[in-house]
Amino acid sequence: MDSKTDFDKLLYLLGQENTIEELNNYKESHEFSEKYKSKRMKIINNKDFTENIGKKGKKIMKKKIIVLIAAITATLAITATAYGAVRKYLVTTSKNEETGTLTYNIQTETAPTKVPVMKVVPGYIPEGYIETANALGKYHPNGDLSVGGITICQPFYTNHFKEVYVSDVEEVTLGGVKAQILTREGMEYKHIINMFYEDGGYVVTIYGANNTSLEELKKVAENIKCEQVPGEFIDLEANKATEEKAEEFVEPTITNDHIFNIGEEIIDEWAPYRNPIFTINKIEVLEKLPELDKNCFYDYNKYLEFTNEDGTLKKYERVNSRKWENNRMNTVTETVGMKFVAVNLTMRNPFDKELKNINVYPRVYSMEKTSKGTLKSLNDYSGCELSMDNAPFYFDQSDYEGKNFYFCDFAPNEIKEVYLVYAVDEDQIDNAYIKFNQSGNAACVGSYIKMTK
Repeated sequence: MDSKTDFDKLLYLLGQENTIEELNNYKESHEFSEKYKSKRMKIINNKDFTENIGKKGKKIMKKKIIVLIAAITATLAITATAYGAVRKYLVTTSKNEETGTLTYNIQTETAPTKVPVMKVVPGYIPEGYIETANALGKYHPNGDLSVGGITICQPFYTNHFKEVYVSDVEEVTLGGVKAQILTREGMEYKHIINMFYEDGGYVVTIYGANNTSLEELKKVAENIKCEQVPGEFIDLEANKATEEKAEEFVEPTITNDHIFNIGEEIIDEWAPYRNPIFTINKIEVLEKLPELDKNCFYDYNKYLEFTNEDGTLKKYERVNSRKWENNRMNTVTETVGMKFVAVNLTMRNPFDKELKNINVYPRVYSMEKTSKGTLKSLNDYSGCELSMDNAPFYFDQSDYEGKNFYFCDFAPNEIKEVYLVYAVDEDQIDNAYIKFNQSGNAACVGSYIKMTK
């Protein structure tokens, strides 16, 4: 599958900077007025990197995961008015028509090194849209995270960035603020609005999915306000150094030391002192499931939606590739079948103390062994909505509801027998591995076990 598959989800989670002008490899300059300068912030709107695709506001996961990019963006998250005036705010933009990538550079005569923290206060949100817990700034109809919505990013500074898959750009003024509306044909989040706050020298970006009309998105933009957080400041030079370090990050190699077999103990590599020990006892590929407790499903209604009357899984349309062509994103899909994969595992608390809020979220990856014995990803397999994010849709040891569904607690020295169930595409099962990574940190290799022999 193409690595661009589900790129919109990444955009939704991260938030993005924008200041784009127009089209055909064409450059044009713009002068705004006073204050501004630079280094950038790319946000997830919350410290914890939330990978939560739920349904009807039911069991929405809060992953205690701070991947490298989240750690970076947490320090950059909300910035705004600069110390000192910037006399010119010069934006130069260009577009690569072959890739749909818009690039711009921002130049200023003077540049502050420290800025006060700012926050966005929305004045209007469409009726029925509910803000996502632990992902402030993200709103979905009826709180349903399985469908698109609106994301309002916090103010940011930047002097260079790129925006991908842009079909058209429109210059507008919204709420007295100069803005640009980006249209991205064929993308789930079709519209992006960038608000250029000239006096403060910062930009606010708003994303709108296809289920949100452009008129509603413009009304959201017209009614936002930016307020300074008293006494809080951000060092832009420190952020610059952090970003440069992040750009040097190389994904760790998955060696045999990180590949486990059934019956072997798996100890968390990041924080073994606060996590239980895992042991996989059995992995089964099933056509149908045994009778299970309805309360242990991530979303029981979604499970019913994906199953036939005889209890087998329905086929679904999988996105195999996405290609930018003719100024739009073109998607290639394929109808594929699925099977259940049931995992029995033991989780043991080795300590004479309680363990609270333990995240149980092993995910499925499609991988193969190289000639050197290491593992590498075969594709960008992401699963269907039933096992969104390649996570189990059934977990029988949850001690929480709602956003903390994938968490449980342990008494001192307690042992839990856990039953997990996944929905996996039939053509992915032979290459499927389950990955355990309690921290979720990208610097951690994690522990892998093959689903089939």
